Amino acid sequence: MEKISCNESLDECVVLLHGYGADMRDLWGLKTLFPGKCIMSLQAPLSLPWGGFSWFDIDFTPSGARYDERGLEKSILILRDFVEKLNLKYKKVWLCGFSQGSIISHALFVRYQPLIAGAACLSGRFVKSIFTDEQKGKIINKPLFISHGTEDQTIPYESALKIENYYKRSAVDAHFRKYRMGHEISLECQRDLKKWFEKRCLSL
Repeated sequence: MEKISCNESLDECVVLLHGYGADMRDLWGLKTLFPGKCIMSLQAPLSLPWGGFSWFDIDFTPSGARYDERGLEKSILILRDFVEKLNLKYKKVWLCGFSQGSIISHALFVRYQPLIAGAACLSGRFVKSIFTDEQKGKIINKPLFISHGTEDQTIPYESALKIENYYKRSAVDAHFRKYRMGHEISLECQRDLKKWFEKRCLSL
């Protein structure tokens, strides 16, 4: 798996996971939000014919987007194994994902919490196979930042409300923020994420 990184000698790491059709450079500008940490931006394994990369295939139909569930599960396991190896080197590993990367970040947060210190999940989608009742009771209270745009035409805001409601019925005190934006990461969102991360790091 390709990546770009900086400050790998530090003792904490933030892993950036980009969205559909982007690449490892897409979220690289967010590295300034996590001062004093090693930053790794990973590139998804599937190359798209029109450019960019994907963590799993999406079939866009008139009734909405359909995910390749098998491909999603494969990427979740690939990232789980990657984060397991990072845990051998770093005291704490954080996740920050956007869109497709947010879906995978949620999956790791819900299923494999011992591997990560916390996660920032930006503009993700509610996926039934991830947000199950069985897993909900196993979730422990770790830092979680969730953001979404009320004008998002790619992943409707209603999906974020389902995610918020799921975590409300768990042990997690998720920090949920909505913004007047589309499928993006606004400057206001970035400022809030930076404040949240700095506060959470000091409290752990």
